[in-house]
Amino acid sequence: QGTTLTRAEIASELEKRRVSEGVRSDFIALVERFEAAAYAGAVSIEEGKAELLERAKRLARALDREMK
Repeated sequence: QGTTLTRAEIASELEKRRVSEGVRSDFIALVERFEAAAYAGAVSIEEGKAELLERAKRLARALDREMK
C-alpha cells in the first residue's frame, strides 16, 4: 500500500530541503498534471506516459542539482 501526500505536504518537504520556488512549483504542476491525466484515463496512452516521465526526469535532475 502506497503513501499519498497532499500538495501542501510535498511543497513543505521541498521547502525544508531548500528547493527553489521555481522547481517547487514545477514539481507541484507535474503532480497536478499527472493526477488530471490519470483521472481522465490518459495515463494509459503511451505518449502521455512518455511525456510525463520525461518531464519528471528533467525535474528530478533539477532537484538533485539544488539539493547538493
